[in-house]
Amino acid sequence: MRQPLLAFAFLLFGCGDVSPNDLLSSGPHSEALEAEPQGAEATLSCTLPDRPVTHGPSTSEEWELVELSTATYPKALCNDGTPGTYMIHRNPASTKWLIWLEGGGNCYDSATCAQRWNSSGAKLMSSKQLTTRFAQGTLEFPSRGVFSVDQTENPTFHDANVVRLSYCSSDVWSGDLAGDPSLPVTDVKHWHFRGRAIIQAVFRELMLHENLPAATDIVYAGGSAGAGGVHFTVDDVRAQMPAGARFMGMPDAGFRFDHPSYDPNTGLESTAVPTDQRIFIEIAAGNWGGRGDASCHAAATTSDEHASCREPGWLTTHGHIRTPLLIIQNQYDHNPLGHLGVDLDSNMDAGEIGYTERYAARTRELLASTDSIHSCFADYDSQHVTSHGPAAGTSTIDGTVLRDAIDAFYRQPCTPQRRIEAPPPDAP
Repeated sequence: MRQPLLAFAFLLFGCGDVSPNDLLSSGPHSEALEAEPQGAEATLSCTLPDRPVTHGPSTSEEWELVELSTATYPKALCNDGTPGTYMIHRNPASTKWLIWLEGGGNCYDSATCAQRWNSSGAKLMSSKQLTTRFAQGTLEFPSRGVFSVDQTENPTFHDANVVRLSYCSSDVWSGDLAGDPSLPVTDVKHWHFRGRAIIQAVFRELMLHENLPAATDIVYAGGSAGAGGVHFTVDDVRAQMPAGARFMGMPDAGFRFDHPSYDPNTGLESTAVPTDQRIFIEIAAGNWGGRGDASCHAAATTSDEHASCREPGWLTTHGHIRTPLLIIQNQYDHNPLGHLGVDLDSNMDAGEIGYTERYAARTRELLASTDSIHSCFADYDSQHVTSHGPAAGTSTIDGTVLRDAIDAFYRQPCTPQRRIEAPPPDAP
């Protein structure tokens, strides 16, 4: 018998010269992020110049939480209709920017969204808690890994302007559908799914009211569901950035691909077709609206091909993402494996161990075959999101620490480096 559909934590799952006033062709009430669609057959190339890194002092300014105006951006809403927010740590002396999409899973139907709301809705589906804690002075801001102001811990971004978009749309930053508050919270149609509108509004704010138009270097990054959002929107955002800026993507722990769930009855991969993930994508896409990568959807002709447009493993191996990426992905990340049916913290049996190694091998295979403009860092490890914490200074492949791999990518984004750790000799 087929196992019930698993609730996947994320699995779904040339710069233009744009003036601030023209950032949105449809005006400030439009949230449509649109890159010019490019077919998979288009030739990928990277023309960003190398950049010798020169550092200034780390900023002494305080972090700020900014609430988006619903009068200006009526669609940039959290699931519950509260305004989207972002955190910003300014460095007026810097023209370098790190812009990060926060992660935090998703919900995709009436049951999962009601459960998410009941268990952690104030944190994951609303901005009320963030704005209250900021007003009270109790809100904690990120300070480790790529968010650190210490040059040793964070050689690349310690002196950058840093923006962190708060995740409250539960749609892997890809949705574009209004909710109906008159419906009960047990109905998925009660909730707004406006991840794309929030991204669009934040970038417009940064172009109009911050110093982003003067940026020389922009790294668009995210972790987990935020990494998925980077894959789905990186080319859209790139098309609207200042003409002279180097623009790069850095998704961490979001490299998902179509893979069969674990079948505990056989100790092997499930043979059910379609896979649980494909079923999930179809349900989620219907309830979220929006889309994945633009060029992929433009080329897709079947429902299965459209589903692939929300799978980073497909997008990065079939010529769709035209912005150079540093893909950070541990090979047997406990998060996707948990949602495929394997708990790495349990007393695993031989079937689960074998499945985990085959999943890791498939991860290595796909990362090694990503399009030529992309770099990757894939440790043989189970951690989930490593660049924003202490692991950025400890995760090592062939003598290169992750923070140094990030720095190398920043300096030479058009010189792809594939760091994929081989399994140890005693691996199953």
